[in-house]
Amino acid sequence: MSAGLSEADNQYFLGLYRCAVSEYQPKIEKRTGVALGDIAVRDFREIDNDFMRDMERQRSSWLARLLWRSTIKSRLKQWREHLSSTHAERASACMACYVRDTIYVSFTPGLWNHEFGIAFAVVHELSHALWERLAGEPLTRRTAVASDCEKFELFVEGFATYAEFIWFLDAYPRSVQRTVEQALPTPGSVHYRGMKRIEQIVQQNGQHVLLEIPKRWREL
Repeated sequence: MSAGLSEADNQYFLGLYRCAVSEYQPKIEKRTGVALGDIAVRDFREIDNDFMRDMERQRSSWLARLLWRSTIKSRLKQWREHLSSTHAERASACMACYVRDTIYVSFTPGLWNHEFGIAFAVVHELSHALWERLAGEPLTRRTAVASDCEKFELFVEGFATYAEFIWFLDAYPRSVQRTVEQALPTPGSVHYRGMKRIEQIVQQNGQHVLLEIPKRWREL
């Protein structure tokens, strides 16, 4: 928890994020015709516990569990150690992230971001959920080819950033629209470059292509 934020502050902002999901999720679903399902909002401090719980719940045959029990335990231990050692770095990377039908909110960046950025942070993360629904597979299922990983990140973040700043701009209240229009991502960042790539594709093919990009990103 960052300095200056109490537990009450955390819970207050988590409540605001949940309200924002309730506000913007129906608008995105109506615009796209895609149901996003139940999207939870949780504190980023819970992300590692949630991940390990999901890992430990993965089903395997009784024979595999018998033969590989020690290997599985060792691998889970390695994951726990990795998550623990990288948690602070990941928590400071962004104010919110989307993983497995959940928006995890990090309070490490500080109070200012959450005061002014909830609406477009939520639209960005809901757009990641939209990508998953359109692609038919979770964002965490990534290709092992390094060049494809870089392109995948460019398109995933570009898709959500384009949605946040352009596609769903009219979903915000007018006062928020003005804030969004003045808060474009940093030029040269993966979000900015990705947004520009998506914008180019839309100009060439029409806005209908947005619903095709999550399945066609490799060829675009």
